[in-house]
Amino acid sequence: MIEKHAFSKAKPIEQMTEVEILKNHHNELTNILQKEHAEKENMCKTISQLEGELKKKEAELSIMEKKQTNNKDE
Repeated sequence: MIEKHAFSKAKPIEQMTEVEILKNHHNELTNILQKEHAEKENMCKTISQLEGELKKKEAELSIMEKKQTNNKDE
């Protein structure tokens, strides 16, 4: 998951101190976490929208079934 090209912005990895390497890893992981959080929020919104659409369709279906039942009784 950690991309190698992120190190190319600074020094070659052989010349980096352990602290610099850890900071780069931290920054990369933070960026990944932020992207995943944004994706999760988008998925939650999509799920909410789909649940709303499903409830509408279920309500429409229920109304149609009641109409059919009423027509059979007449």
